[in-house]
Amino acid sequence: HATLDGLRRLGYRLERDPSVQNGESRERLLAEVDQLIARGQPLPAYDLTKRWLALAPRDPELRLRNARALRRCGALQRALTVLEGLTDRPDDDGERRGLLAAVYKELFVRTLRHGGVRGGEHLERAYGLYRQVFDESNSVKYWHGINAATLAFLLGREEDARRLAEQVAQACGESQAAGSDEYW
Repeated sequence: HATLDGLRRLGYRLERDPSVQNGESRERLLAEVDQLIARGQPLPAYDLTKRWLALAPRDPELRLRNARALRRCGALQRALTVLEGLTDRPDDDGERRGLLAAVYKELFVRTLRHGGVRGGEHLERAYGLYRQVFDESNSVKYWHGINAATLAFLLGREEDARRLAEQVAQACGESQAAGSDEYW
């Protein structure tokens, strides 16, 4: 508060950026953040989300992108904190849980690299989240299913891994037969 008071005494006036309220500007912002991340520039994406979150701290889409940028920067614990702060929001499309699972998976790998023994907790959490979204989607969320199958295999659950892989393959075949050109 002292900094803000000092700025006011110097004659500065703090105002909320009106474009935060403008849906078109918000959509442009979200698209810009997505483009930065896609181009491999997570730090500018993080800076942009951080600046706008100061003006709209409860915006769930902006917070999700902030977490995605943090993950890409390697700030896994900070990304985890942001994502766990979003659990009060619906996640019907599984995007938040998929990102959360990816963070747990990366924490598992990081723990292994540093000789940690608690990495299994991260792997279990990642598996559970990927599996939950895949099951809820009736096998449509291929990305989640592929990851769930892989992590089941790493966890030593070979039958589960095989069953999940078969479900993914069947769903992909049905999708392709229906004319979809989805990558997965």
